[in-house]
Amino acid sequence: IRLDVKAEETVYRPGKEGDVAVNLYDIEPHLRRSGDLPRHNRFYQAMTDSSRLPSGEKDYERLPDLYVLMILDRDPFGYGQMVYSIRNRCEEVEELAYEDGLHFYYFNTRGELGGNEEIRRMLKYLQDSREENATDEATRCLHGYTQRVKIQPEVRQSYMLWEEYVEELKEEGREEGRQEGRREGRAEGRQEGKQEGKEEGIRQSILDLLEGYGDIPERISERLYAEKDSDILRRWLKLAARADSLENFEAEI
Repeated sequence: IRLDVKAEETVYRPGKEGDVAVNLYDIEPHLRRSGDLPRHNRFYQAMTDSSRLPSGEKDYERLPDLYVLMILDRDPFGYGQMVYSIRNRCEEVEELAYEDGLHFYYFNTRGELGGNEEIRRMLKYLQDSREENATDEATRCLHGYTQRVKIQPEVRQSYMLWEEYVEELKEEGREEGRQEGRREGRAEGRQEGKQEGKEEGIRQSILDLLEGYGDIPERISERLYAEKDSDILRRWLKLAARADSLENFEAEI
């Protein structure tokens, strides 16, 4: 699912003006492999806060509590957790409640530790968003919603941005090839490295796309790495972007 969600919730909170406050939620899948995620969220939080408080406003209690839920198809920190919950705290006094209203959650769709069964089912559906993985009320509701939304013209148009993401992955591969070529120190080494990096970037892009359908059979990976023709690999990349299953992709190639 490539669907960003932003929501506001008015809540009862004694001590606030009128005893009500706002919770702001931002839920987004994050597909890019590069980038410093903690600083990405630091920048996002700053942009959000500045947009919520008019210039010259000094009543900082008007700032909403901000919940950023980032959904990733990889482990951002390497500890195998399904969810990493991040809050600011005081290092010297553990029991000190530092209530700045910021809540960051990193959800790892491939995580095995922590969380609970409800989170596990939701992450499995987000990773592989087929009807058979909508196994409880929450995932069935989400599946029905996305099935209705994706037929809308403006949403269908946004699907075209997927090609931009694929091209971004290919460019990362080309840059790796250029760097490898420079390390060779010879013109022929640079050319070879660039070509190999280009092919490797395409292969990695194909694998990134196919991972959304589950574990990739070894025979598919072996075939990708056995193919040296970049034109054929580019055709397979387009097939991977259109395929609706691993079986469909394998049949097409």
